[in-house]
Amino acid sequence: MATCSENPAETLADLGMLERLRFEVAGEQFEGYSHRKRVDDGELWVVVQTEDDRVFRIETQWANGWLEPLVDEYDGERDTTEPVGNLSDVEALGYAAEEEA
Repeated sequence: MATCSENPAETLADLGMLERLRFEVAGEQFEGYSHRKRVDDGELWVVVQTEDDRVFRIETQWANGWLEPLVDEYDGERDTTEPVGNLSDVEALGYAAEEEA
């Protein structure tokens, strides 16, 4: 995966709703769509849903700079989250072109 030159938190903050992204955590790569996002003065989180319906929350906080983003996976059946690890890389892929019929 090509490493982005900007801070991962900046990449996440710039994402639009339903924008595609690729990210790496715990040595595994995932690709999905930004599903929800919150950005304020002290916190940033993005919920990403993959095409195989896995749901991840990527979160970071501000402490004289953005801290290393953490990634949790959401289990909808049990309504719980499990820590996956630290975000290694993130790349915004833009919006998917609509397929013509």
